[in-house]
Amino acid sequence: MNHDMLEIRDLSLSIPVSGEHVLAVSGVSLALKSGKVLALVGESGCGKSLTAQSLLRLGEFQGVDKETGDILLGGQSLFDISSEELRKIRGGVISMIFQEPMTALNPVFTIGSQILEVIHLHTDLNKKAAHQRALTLLADVGLQDGETLMKQYPDSLSGGMRQRILIAMAMAGEPEFIIADEPTTALDVSVQKRIIALLRGLQREKGMGMLLVTHDFGLVAEMADEVAVMYAGEIVEQASVMDIFDNPSHPYTQALMNCRPETARDTPRTYSDSRQCAKPR
Repeated sequence: MNHDMLEIRDLSLSIPVSGEHVLAVSGVSLALKSGKVLALVGESGCGKSLTAQSLLRLGEFQGVDKETGDILLGGQSLFDISSEELRKIRGGVISMIFQEPMTALNPVFTIGSQILEVIHLHTDLNKKAAHQRALTLLADVGLQDGETLMKQYPDSLSGGMRQRILIAMAMAGEPEFIIADEPTTALDVSVQKRIIALLRGLQREKGMGMLLVTHDFGLVAEMADEVAVMYAGEIVEQASVMDIFDNPSHPYTQALMNCRPETARDTPRTYSDSRQCAKPR
């Protein structure tokens, strides 16, 4: 079953602090559409990752409570489904690429075993077909000699290779939506550009909806169709990427835009200028 939209409606989340629950996300509403990229931007600690993880109800493992609101997949509440149904959705319909690949990958299992686990969870492929699927996924993210790579452990690989493996694992269940939480933060600049191109290419090819969590406006200019700006747990502005770059209306959005290195130059930068600067070379 294909789903056209993944929605967050008036969601408020609280976190445990010194024995009390403190509101960390307040009244957030977002709509992630099939085939589109929505960027969620804001400074560190504003609630971006908490909001993104709520789409898979991951915060529940860390004591995060839902105070109000709902999350809807194709009109169905993800809070009303069984644990078994939710397990199938995680990775099968909605996948997540985490910020730090070294902590997201299990250091005591080989790359192959971790990719194959995802494939077996979300497909009916037999052992031989699953192995071939794993090799294909590694090739799709630009990693050659998959047979050798599958026998290696995460700590023997570079940061860029580990991030590509996380992307391959996220794609293993052929999801309809993908959450990319700061997917290039831990990588050097040259690797970042290749990962950006890879993510955008896969998203377009597969027609997936993507929630891109970031504070990097170069990444936003390159990948996003729409932008939601978060400040202190609330969405303060949401518009098309062109409008955000060329005509930001909220003072906080304007302050974020003024923090870009480009604004130090004499000539103001537009969306088209920023997009050109962000393109991988």
